[in-house]
Amino acid sequence: MRLIAVLGVLFVLASCSDSDMEENFGLSCYKNDEKNITFFEFNFDKNIVIRDEPSGEYEYSMTEVSPVKIVFVQRSLVDIDYVLDRGNLNIEQTMRFESNPNNIINIFKCKLPQV
Repeated sequence: MRLIAVLGVLFVLASCSDSDMEENFGLSCYKNDEKNITFFEFNFDKNIVIRDEPSGEYEYSMTEVSPVKIVFVQRSLVDIDYVLDRGNLNIEQTMRFESNPNNIINIFKCKLPQV
């Protein structure tokens, strides 16, 4: 009887452990021209976002994940913050230059990739 109770508790714990884990996903996005697609891959296992575009592949760290938005950043000569609005699937990119007090803001319009 104790064995059945222990197995039951283990089963419940095992089924609950992954329930709050985010599912990895990708988005196909563009800024101005729908022909120039940038692919963003959200990897919650590693807490990173990979941006894949014709000019290369870039990796960013996720700093905030909520039901409303996902924030990921790049810190280098130019600080770049990205905010994915999970409701409309737009990504706002804000670039901050040390030599320029004005930020540059771009909007990526995204959709889930076609299978």
